[in-house]
Amino acid sequence: MMRLRLYSIELLLVFMLAAAVSYFGFLGYGLLTPAFVVEPFSGDRALAYVDKQLEFGDRSTGSPSNIRTGDWLIEELRLLGWDVVVQPFVAPDNTPARNIIAIRSISPTPARTAMLLTHYDTRMFADRDADAANHIQPTPGANAGASGTAVLLELARTLDVATTGYTVCLVF
Repeated sequence: MMRLRLYSIELLLVFMLAAAVSYFGFLGYGLLTPAFVVEPFSGDRALAYVDKQLEFGDRSTGSPSNIRTGDWLIEELRLLGWDVVVQPFVAPDNTPARNIIAIRSISPTPARTAMLLTHYDTRMFADRDADAANHIQPTPGANAGASGTAVLLELARTLDVATTGYTVCLVF
């Protein structure tokens, strides 16, 4: 009877040890999985990016709305883990402007680079609108400006740069 009791205590201790190892193994598994899991490209999310840009209003180069849009782009790209370089310049008509360049590299000295570009500004005047009364109005830029920017932002969120073999630059 005494031997049976000793073995039951040992079995209970082994069971508790196995449970503890399993529990801490389960907790540690989250540390081994990558923090950034690549998700599939979402057209709905890209459309939401278009809507967000349209909320800023007229985004003609140098306008306050254009500056707010650029600031939003910079923040979004940084939140997505991209290195962001801002390249200010002055347009030929003396309008201050900037390029926003998001970079993600697979190595410190890349051999190959892929560059994808779009513009995030809008036309100052809707001079190509079928209604001549709209020719002096700014364009909302949903198809020209916002859609390309939305696609690149969604690509920035979903692209697994490591599998491309390239350093990727997204230029806005």
